[in-house]
Amino acid sequence: MLRRHFANIQAGNYSSAFADLGSSLGQSQSSWTSDIRSDGLYSYSISVAPQVTSSSSGVANIINFHTEAEASGCKDWSGSWNVAKSGGRWLISKSSLSPTVVSCGE
Repeated sequence: MLRRHFANIQAGNYSSAFADLGSSLGQSQSSWTSDIRSDGLYSYSISVAPQVTSSSSGVANIINFHTEAEASGCKDWSGSWNVAKSGGRWLISKSSLSPTVVSCGE
């Protein structure tokens, strides 16, 4: 689900990417889309260690997450996403992420 989410952002499919976010994140689609579009993500790599904590919740701990974007540059991330099952789909319910700015191409 996270790979699909970031692939949709990279491809400009913002409505599909926003649909991966749970309502608990509390951001409007227009505000979120504006922020994401202006950042201009053009490359990413992601690897997570998912843990299902119940039939409707889980945590995806970052093993490796690297982003490259026009506005925010290149970053390596640590942390995790909480996910929740809603309507048969897993959605991002909370982000606990910490970025480290790195040189692009690392």
